[in-house]
Amino acid sequence: MKVLVVNDSMYIRSLVKFILEKHDHKIIGEASTGEQAIDMYIELEPDYVVLDDILPDMKGEEVVHALIKGGESLKALMVCEPGQGIVQKLILDFASIEFIEKPFNAISLMKAVNKVLNVNV
Repeated sequence: MKVLVVNDSMYIRSLVKFILEKHDHKIIGEASTGEQAIDMYIELEPDYVVLDDILPDMKGEEVVHALIKGGESLKALMVCEPGQGIVQKLILDFASIEFIEKPFNAISLMKAVNKVLNVNV
């Protein structure tokens, strides 16, 4: 699976990258802003994206809406602050979006990724 990891925290990007690569997912790009994420998603065509809910230049939901509005088929896992997963689920009620709250571990991350990848299968 080809993955784009989007988070302004280098630590979180590194953690996600480490976990996913251990499960044979290939990180094809990393972005720290929403604008970078949109450009890289269109250019790299990942199978899915791991996306922070709050980026320096926009919210994760804005990235999702921009990609969908642009006609992109999107599978995403949004990383949220504690207590925000339910709020985000209400805002982004798309079948191809899953949510995981910080802090997370390898098991919870991979369970969430598997939910994303099983959508429309």
